[in-house]
Amino acid sequence: MMAHVSSGSVVPPSLMALDQIEQAQPNPDAALIAKCDRFCTTNADWDRLYDGGQTLDADSLAGENVRLMDEIAALPARTASGRNAKLKAVQALWPDGLGEGFELVQSVLDDFRAAG
Repeated sequence: MMAHVSSGSVVPPSLMALDQIEQAQPNPDAALIAKCDRFCTTNADWDRLYDGGQTLDADSLAGENVRLMDEIAALPARTASGRNAKLKAVQALWPDGLGEGFELVQSVLDDFRAAG
């Protein structure tokens, strides 16, 4: 996007103007981000309940978690914020790691997050 000035020349918009334009646009990954946020919350609740011995209450959240995982997996991330939301969801599944090899998986996740 270029701005025309009275002299007829074209100047690029300022970074501030670009930020304002970007913020005004709806995020194409808004639904994905919301699902990822919901998954992180319900997964943490499930862990808390299950670890506390409340397995029946934890089971009620398990169905929602599975549904959310399927929905998240079916939605392609189109923005950096969408990719980062998916990364958070993956990390919510295995906060303590997967055992052998998890360092490699974590490194890949960190690289994608850093690339933003």
